[in-house]
Amino acid sequence: MFDRSAHERSAPPLENAQTLTGVEDARFLTTPGAGEIFLGRRDGTPIFLNPDTTFDFRVAAGVLAPEDVAILSYAQGMLEWTRRTRFCPASGHVLEARQGGHVRFCPECAIEVYPRTDPAVMMMVTYRGKLLLAQHKGRGHAFWSTLAGFVEPGESLEEAVRRELFEETGLTARSLTYFGSQPWPLPASLMIGFVIEAEHDALTIDESELADARWYAREELDALKLSGPISLSRWMIESWRKI
Repeated sequence: MFDRSAHERSAPPLENAQTLTGVEDARFLTTPGAGEIFLGRRDGTPIFLNPDTTFDFRVAAGVLAPEDVAILSYAQGMLEWTRRTRFCPASGHVLEARQGGHVRFCPECAIEVYPRTDPAVMMMVTYRGKLLLAQHKGRGHAFWSTLAGFVEPGESLEEAVRRELFEETGLTARSLTYFGSQPWPLPASLMIGFVIEAEHDALTIDESELADARWYAREELDALKLSGPISLSRWMIESWRKI
C-alpha cells in the first residue's frame, strides 16, 4: 500500500528510507537512504527520489502492476517538474527545494512554486455504430487514437470538448458523457475522457493538428496500429470494442 504522506513533507522520515532508482523485471529498484524528493511511504517504508533519476516511463508502465504504475506516474511527474522548475519566474533567482521537494522557494522575492497539472480532454467520438480515430501530427510514429486537446483558461471541461471536437473535425456533439481520467506525467497532464455521439459524420479535418481521421467499425480495429495499452485513449477504444 502506498501513502503520499503529505503531512510528513515538512520533515521527511529518514529511518529505513529507500530511494527509487529505476525499474527492472517488473519491479522497482531502490537503494538504501533518503534522496532529495520525498514521495511517501510504501508499506510503511519512506520512499524518495533523486532529480537525476531516469527511466522509460512508457516501457516501465507497461510491465508494472497497476498500483506500481500509479507510483511511477507520480515519480515521473515530480521528476519532470523538478527539472523544469529551477529558477524563479519573477526574479530569475535559483529556487530552493522545500517540503520534501514539493515546493520551490525563491529567497530573493519569497515566491513559492508548486507542481502544476494541465487538464486535457480526450474524446471517444461515435456515430451510428462507428468510432472516429485520428492520427495526430507531431508523434514519433503514426498510430490511431481518440481525439485530444488541452483545456483553455476560462473553459469548463464540456466546453473544451465541444470546441476541440469542432476545431479538429468540424463535428458537433449530440451528447457527451464522462468516461474516466488518467494522470499522464509527460510532462504534467491530467487526461479526462468523454464519450461523444456526433450529430453527423461529415469530417473537416484540421490539417495543422491531424494527419488523418476516419470512422471505423469494430471489425476493422484489429488491422490498425492503436495507441499504447497504458493510455486512456486505448482504454476507451477497448471499452467501445467490447460493447
